[in-house]
Amino acid sequence: MIVTGERRRRSAILLVLGLAAGVTGSSVGQPSVAAGGPVFTVMNTSETPPDGVWFRNSPHTSDTDRVTGHGVYVNERVELQCYAWGDSVGAYNNTLWYFVLNVTRPTNAGVTNSGYLNAHYINDGLAANQIDAGVSQCGSAPPPQATITLSQGPAAPAGFWYSISLDNFAGGATISVTCRDSVDPGGFKTFSLTTNGAGHTATQAWCYSGDGPDHWVTANGVESNHVQWGPGSGGGTPTTSPSGSAVASLAQGPDAPHGYWYAITLSHFPSNSAIAISCRDSVDPDGFSPFSLNTDGSGSAFTQGYCFSGDGPDHWFTANGIESNHLTWGVAPSGGAPTSPPLGDASVPASATQPATRMDPPTSVNLFFNRTAAVNWALGNAQDQQDVDVMCTWFVSNALWAGGFPKSPTWTDAGSHGTIQKRPGTVTAWAVPEFVQYMKDNFSTAWEPLGLLTNTNNAVPDAQPGDIIAYDWGDGGGISHVSFVVDIAPGQYPIVSEWGQSPYTLIYGRSFTSPYQKRGWTYSELNGKWLQDVHGGNVHAYLLHINGGLFIANF
Repeated sequence: MIVTGERRRRSAILLVLGLAAGVTGSSVGQPSVAAGGPVFTVMNTSETPPDGVWFRNSPHTSDTDRVTGHGVYVNERVELQCYAWGDSVGAYNNTLWYFVLNVTRPTNAGVTNSGYLNAHYINDGLAANQIDAGVSQCGSAPPPQATITLSQGPAAPAGFWYSISLDNFAGGATISVTCRDSVDPGGFKTFSLTTNGAGHTATQAWCYSGDGPDHWVTANGVESNHVQWGPGSGGGTPTTSPSGSAVASLAQGPDAPHGYWYAITLSHFPSNSAIAISCRDSVDPDGFSPFSLNTDGSGSAFTQGYCFSGDGPDHWFTANGIESNHLTWGVAPSGGAPTSPPLGDASVPASATQPATRMDPPTSVNLFFNRTAAVNWALGNAQDQQDVDVMCTWFVSNALWAGGFPKSPTWTDAGSHGTIQKRPGTVTAWAVPEFVQYMKDNFSTAWEPLGLLTNTNNAVPDAQPGDIIAYDWGDGGGISHVSFVVDIAPGQYPIVSEWGQSPYTLIYGRSFTSPYQKRGWTYSELNGKWLQDVHGGNVHAYLLHINGGLFIANF
């Protein structure tokens, strides 16, 4: 909690913990803790303008060094490393504090950006004074280290599948996994897995390799053991993944307008196929919100942006008739009757009825996102002058900012970068891999592989105007282009706008404008052909679906 006087002494120069930096260093006494704790986005940082909350040296509000930037700003994320009890904060006297690391800005002024933060500022969805699972008390034995284990899976089209198991990661978290081998030590396949409540998940359907001799994976920077194998006896293109049995897995997704989104994972289903999904709960055991989900070449798919429920207690889904695991959950902060007494971090008195959460209202995730405004910007600027032919991510970034997405020091149009040719803003606002990872890490999104482009997989049921489609042209460069969804045509076929598709080989310093405002997501307007015909038949695409958001006619 920052008292009013402290807030008023803040400077507005940086809009980030804007205190006059009268102290140049940090004296935080960091407890001995292990990394790998749960990671959450912060909240309530703007209760009294300007935005920002200092870290404390101990669980006491007055014990802060008041160094500019030493703490958190809106939408930043923190890793919980241990907990302690101290001064109360908020209308409901929350006395729970965490020693945290700011994973969005892990260093500030040359020192580690960590310290004590009251749970009032942590959006973990728990009641006030309730400790997050897996977090030890400061000074006690550290929690288990996050580990990732690789073993040789079944025979694959080349070599063997990677059998991957993650343990002791944050529960219910989206983990970025990269497969590596001796030929591609920098990684040849990156995807996301969602852990269960205990921080565990496993797969053997995402990547394979016949190169070698060494094979390993990393998950959120944690490296697995190394395993050696040869090319194997695999061959051909399987229609299902090698383990044979299709698996449908459900996890509790982000807060929804009522209850929570269904986080759906498919493994070992037919490859490059449309799978019929039906979401179910105790109130509607026969199903609601049926839709189709397209698998990738390994028979896998994921979404957490299509159906939600606050009914219960039971939740599950079926995929082509295969039933998933069952989960129990109550009503999320966005609506419905409370499932526990009023909580301590709401912004109204304790006597008022409060939903079971610490989260301040919103009625949906990404409530700030005005999809209509973002689409209008994209359509209105699609044929503006482009000075270089690599402006696809810059176009998408500007559309999202126009739709209300907050800028940050990492993702902004302020300043410039580059040496030979200066470009405005930060690298994350221009480079596809950095942009995609930033969106996954900082906002509620769903990354959905759309598979190899063919003449039959044109429908994208999960896509909405305001979402992003990413492309891997199959030339070895990985995901290197993004476009912005501006409409959905009949047949659930997305229409996109974009920059970066030059109508000619660009001469340095020469500008151009796009000859089209929008195109079908699988079609090249420049060449009058399907994208797979232009790029040699090996184009893969991915949907970056932004959960929530609003369609507002006038912005």
